[in-house]
Amino acid sequence: MTFLFDTSVVSEIVKPAPDDNVVEWMKRADETSLYLSVLTIDGLIAATGIAHDLIIATRNTGDFERCGASCFDPWMQS
Repeated sequence: MTFLFDTSVVSEIVKPAPDDNVVEWMKRADETSLYLSVLTIDGLIAATGIAHDLIIATRNTGDFERCGASCFDPWMQS
């Protein structure tokens, strides 16, 4: 799977005490499958994900799914 980061993931991983689920997901992820968008507007990130068949890694899945984008919430891991 290939992932496109939403800004929520980027801001989480630079926090002094980031969420453990997000940290563990990042450790397990293949670095070659992770992409960072230069866009920060949700609709443009969704369009990029859809156009390039990417899964958007975000805490804000609702907004992206309404646009038809595939999403993954790294905060919701068990």
